[in-house]
Amino acid sequence: MKYFVKLKNNWDKFAIKDPLWAILTDDNKKGNKWEKEEFFNSGKKEIDNLLAQIETNGIRINFDKAMDFGCGVGRLTQTLGEYFNNVIGFDISPKMIELANEYNKKRNCRYNVCDLINIKKKQSNEFDFIYSNITLQHIQPKYVYSYLEEFQRILKNNGIIVFQLAHKFKNPFIRILRENVFLYNLYLKIRFIGWEKMETYCIRKEKLLNFMKSLSFELLLLEKDSKAGPKWESYTYYFKKNK
Repeated sequence: MKYFVKLKNNWDKFAIKDPLWAILTDDNKKGNKWEKEEFFNSGKKEIDNLLAQIETNGIRINFDKAMDFGCGVGRLTQTLGEYFNNVIGFDISPKMIELANEYNKKRNCRYNVCDLINIKKKQSNEFDFIYSNITLQHIQPKYVYSYLEEFQRILKNNGIIVFQLAHKFKNPFIRILRENVFLYNLYLKIRFIGWEKMETYCIRKEKLLNFMKSLSFELLLLEKDSKAGPKWESYTYYFKKNK
């Protein structure tokens, strides 16, 4: 698909220019200022806290096979490998995957270049756990829905999926532009002509919950967060795939 070719090229540019900052944006770290140890430690803290939260809320997981969707250079993947028998990190950028393999220290972690076409080739009922943080918000909503359908297919019965998505832009006047994909992309094209673009989209919480219900997902936990940045309302969703 033409859209995914553009998306791949865009994130390849980030991977070449400033990969760690592109994955975990921080104004103080822009310009290749992330120290690798600090960067990967942030991933360990995130996964440790995530799985502690899951345990605290009585959510049961089979710790066999997990997916890190939007893995980048493996910031989260390697710590998932401390809990799960096998972990696969998927990312649309071949350059990010090259770095992930370079930085990888876990034998049970693998990395693949993957877009919507590739993920359709994965076998059904393969994964026990799928995690995606600060990734789906960078994909146009119509394709997010397609990804979620595929996640439902490749997740095992009673498997758990946790993902974050922006809900809405806080400023009601700018919100009109940000939620119109055509106008927003026209703005990006004019402003960032020839440059890599970090697109951010949203899906309203109510619409997302109805969609997931139609896929036979059961909502287990809903957390409001600030992961999309201070200008956005954002949520992390915890779902179980029912039989």
